[in-house]
Amino acid sequence: MNQRYFCKSSSGRDLLYINIDDFDNLDSFHFESSLPFQVINDDDLKPLITIVCDKNITETERVNAINLLFEKIKMKPDIEFYYLPDYTLNGKGEYLEFYANTIAEVLGDITFPDYTGFSEETNFLYFECFQKIFNLLKKGGKLKSINNEHFIQLLPYNPALQYLYVESLSTCNKFFYYQEEDNGNYMDFYIMETDDKLSFFFIRKTT
Repeated sequence: MNQRYFCKSSSGRDLLYINIDDFDNLDSFHFESSLPFQVINDDDLKPLITIVCDKNITETERVNAINLLFEKIKMKPDIEFYYLPDYTLNGKGEYLEFYANTIAEVLGDITFPDYTGFSEETNFLYFECFQKIFNLLKKGGKLKSINNEHFIQLLPYNPALQYLYVESLSTCNKFFYYQEEDNGNYMDFYIMETDDKLSFFFIRKTT
C-alpha cells in the first residue's frame, strides 16, 4: 500500500496530506505528513496515527481514523501556518508535486550556484513555476522594493545576469528582494520586473 490522503478545506482547497507506505519488514505502515515533525509528533495525535498505520484494519476503518486525525489537526492553534503554500496549488486548490518540487530545488538544491539566473531563456521551467510564486508574494506584500543601484551592484558576479538586465531594461523597471528560510538555511531572491511582468531573478545563499 502506497497511498496519499488529503485534508481539504470546506471550499475544497488542499490543506495538508499524509502518506501511508507499506514496507515488508515493518509490522505497521510507514507514516509521513506534509506537516513538520514537531507538529505531527503530538501525544493527542499518536493514538490515531497508530490506528491509521495498522495493517489489520479495513480501508473504511482507516479512512474514518484519517478523517478524525484531520479534524484534530485542524483544531491545533496556528495550524494554518503549516498548511500547503498557495504556490504549490493549481487554480482549483489542488496540490501539485511539480510546483512543490520546483521551489524546493530553487531554495535548497546545491547544484544551483550563487547568482544563478532564471528567465524565459535560462532555467525556463523554474522561471515559469516561480512566476506564480512571485505574483503571490507580490500580492501578499512580502516583497521588499530595492533600488536599481543595489540591484546592479550584484550583477558582475555573473556576466549572464548583465545580459539579462540589459535585455529587460525599459522605462518601467522595478526591483525586489525576498528571502526564504529552510531549516536554518537562507536564500536571497533578487527580482527584476518589467512593465508589471517578471523579467528575471537570481538567487544567492546566505547564512
